[in-house]
Amino acid sequence: MAMKGGVDERELGSFTKKEFGVSLPAKGFYYRLEGPTDVCREQFEDVWVDGDRLLVAAGAEIFYSFVRTADPKVPFPELAGLTASHLPYDTDIFANHCAAQVGLAGELQRELDKCSPVFNSYIAKKESTNYIAQLVGNHDYRRGGASFADHYSTPFSHNQHPVFHVLPPLKGIVVVRVNDLGAKTKEDREVMGGVYLSIKSGKIVDQLNERCNLTEKYTCVDEDNNPQFQLLETGKFKRL
Repeated sequence: MAMKGGVDERELGSFTKKEFGVSLPAKGFYYRLEGPTDVCREQFEDVWVDGDRLLVAAGAEIFYSFVRTADPKVPFPELAGLTASHLPYDTDIFANHCAAQVGLAGELQRELDKCSPVFNSYIAKKESTNYIAQLVGNHDYRRGGASFADHYSTPFSHNQHPVFHVLPPLKGIVVVRVNDLGAKTKEDREVMGGVYLSIKSGKIVDQLNERCNLTEKYTCVDEDNNPQFQLLETGKFKRL
């Protein structure tokens, strides 16, 4: 449609390279997706593939750009065998589309792979030999300022089983998102707000009690994509 409007191939290629880091295919080849619904096909039909980058043309004016920031199949020594979830990490997508699938109220979670590979969910158990699971289960979230943590912290001492996601490490720093999915009802207890933990050299360094989304640059942004916190190489979260 752009070329029909007078933009030539060279200009279009220069635009996509400058704005998105995506080159036009040398042989003029692209993919056409067939989604499960008409809406999906309409919005995400035409896709350019350039190495680890995808460029989706949604209509005549909107482009969506995606980049693979880490291969979750590549092991990170800091994760002790766990598989990283994807960045950016969107708390609302997990809460609205995945939490009910990976958690059974009041019981041990059963279907942890329902939202993988975007969310590779794990459950912290007392018998776990993974050091991250032990840190998650024995951490004092109330002392770290988490909301409604009185009857949750520490989880293992209250017979709770946190669901958590590990994210690709930043120079040896592991960020873990911890979610409380164990409350049966509000009468049982209030649900603790989700938190981010930063772990360095096997110890928890900081706790961020925000429902913000962590980007591939390790910046936590609000629902309007405004930066709120930045993870530093010290493991601390700095308010912006």
